Amino acid sequence: MNRLIAILTSLALIACTPAPADNSSTFTLSSGIVVASNVATEGVPSDAYLEFETNPKFVAVKMRQYFYGQGEIKQAWLSLPRNGIATLNIGTGAAGGLFATKDELLMEVTVKIQRDRLPVGTTLSVYNLDTAETIANYSVR
Repeated sequence: MNRLIAILTSLALIACTPAPADNSSTFTLSSGIVVASNVATEGVPSDAYLEFETNPKFVAVKMRQYFYGQGEIKQAWLSLPRNGIATLNIGTGAAGGLFATKDELLMEVTVKIQRDRLPVGTTLSVYNLDTAETIANYSVR
């Protein structure tokens, strides 16, 4: 009898669990960040570069940098501005794992950041999660 009550109680609790929350309205550190392009640059001159484009709707970060060659850019998130500095963290996420290789590949990447995530006067620091280096700092206008 106790077993039957326990099973019925479990079924009632499972049936009464709320539906998962709609994640489209949930703020995360990746909210407002879009990796617009992500291309390996074979046959292109091997000069790394970084440029910023400011627009009323977004700030675009265009770069040609070395990332791990195992994958595409999967991690792009922006820290909350603190003391006037926000950090764009970007990487392939292929750094770990037992069988992961750390072959670096020159990639052209464009990341668009919604303007409301970067107030005017904020210093944007771009950090490469794969190579663990700060690529550049930019004062948002």
